[in-house]
Amino acid sequence: RFSGCVRPLITFALLVCMTAPSGSAVAEHGQLQLQNGKLVNDRGSAVRLRGVSLFCSQWSTQFWNEDTIRWLCEDWKITVVRAAMGVECGGYLENPDIEKQRVQEVVSAAIRLGIYVIIDWHDHHADQHIDGAAAFFDEMASRYGRFPNVLFETFNEPEHQSWSDVIKPYHLRMIAAIRMHTPNLIILGTRTWSQDVDDAASDTIDEPNIAYAFHFYAATHKDALRKKVADALSRGVAVFASEWGTCAADGNGAVDIQETHEWLSFLEKHQISDVNWAINDKLEAASALRPGAHPRGSWGESDLTQSGKLVRGSLRGTWNIADASVGAQDVVPLPVVSEHRACLLRNRWTGSVLCATLDGSLAAQRDDSSDRSLSMWSFAQGSGVWTRVANKALLGLNLNLVIDFRGVALMRVDDDWSSAKWRLEVVDDGHVILWNVWKPKFALNLSADQQQVTTCEIERDWWSAMWKLEPLSEDEVM
Repeated sequence: RFSGCVRPLITFALLVCMTAPSGSAVAEHGQLQLQNGKLVNDRGSAVRLRGVSLFCSQWSTQFWNEDTIRWLCEDWKITVVRAAMGVECGGYLENPDIEKQRVQEVVSAAIRLGIYVIIDWHDHHADQHIDGAAAFFDEMASRYGRFPNVLFETFNEPEHQSWSDVIKPYHLRMIAAIRMHTPNLIILGTRTWSQDVDDAASDTIDEPNIAYAFHFYAATHKDALRKKVADALSRGVAVFASEWGTCAADGNGAVDIQETHEWLSFLEKHQISDVNWAINDKLEAASALRPGAHPRGSWGESDLTQSGKLVRGSLRGTWNIADASVGAQDVVPLPVVSEHRACLLRNRWTGSVLCATLDGSLAAQRDDSSDRSLSMWSFAQGSGVWTRVANKALLGLNLNLVIDFRGVALMRVDDDWSSAKWRLEVVDDGHVILWNVWKPKFALNLSADQQQVTTCEIERDWWSAMWKLEPLSEDEVM
């Protein structure tokens, strides 16, 4: 397929390996390939890459720079970094040049530092963007295919599309685009958010240097998924854990230390390369960094979340479950007052306060209501980094996202309703955004007419979705 370009590519790759920084992963391992379902280096010795993934490029741009990658390489001892380029929701489809520039900065940094890098088309609906994806991978493979550092992940997490009828044909199109330029490793996303790797193993793609992705989150995916992976391995296919987390699949909840230990032991036993999600300071359990961590590395212990400490320790070979308190939670403190007191929620855009009505609906109005208790809100933190939001006047009711995903109301809810759980993300000047756990892209927002309070997909710079928590004194609450 490469016609006469194979030998020049291999020769160039050898030169790159020779010029990679001494002691770096690429200097040591060079051009990676697959043999009998295992990743090996240019001398045929087994290789296991370990590293981290950057968060979606359109939402965590501050960490997409060479200084961050250098710190991860030198301090965290990563041998691979994943450039998770966002596609939808303000990503590549809307801003292709900006997103490509971010990817290129990370890839160039990885090449200079001598580590491997995964160019990830981070999309759940890539089969709907097939022409754009093919053009992207053709360009990236043409630009970087001669470097042994660069790997490709063509479809981050398919959802419920058919493997044989939809996902596999998509991958074949991407492979054709990439293979015009390079023999480098390609990682293929599998069905059900890259969990059904066993399905792919029963209908493989007959191409060299192809690995199948599986993703896991320790608190959600346990023995059942490990059995799927073991089944795929038994069929002789190569697998790659190109995304995994220490917590639940929605990125929240507590860090599951015991299950994380089970997974890390499984990966080590089978010599499976892995990439942890994610280098970001978003207020959620999966983030490696606490809010406000420096965007260019040089992080101390106080900058790391429990997940970040665990992952860094694992990469450095210093983390031991015997030293961890199983079940302990290093929860990022929510910027809220005690559940026994109350506060106002003041909208940044209008200065009006969030107010309940007696029928349980919400409005925003000036805080001179005759019944001010309808404007008083309390918070009860649950497991991980979510909270319930209650009104002081309407006892027993909690703020809940209703079934159409748009409306929000005070309702009696069951303990397991994630629609009544909210994550508070700190933005600037003491304001927060209230994200719904059930529909994590939806946040509490003041409508354009400045009257209705709803939920919708927002941009992080919308003042209409920012609320300032103003604690009330005991006298005011009484």
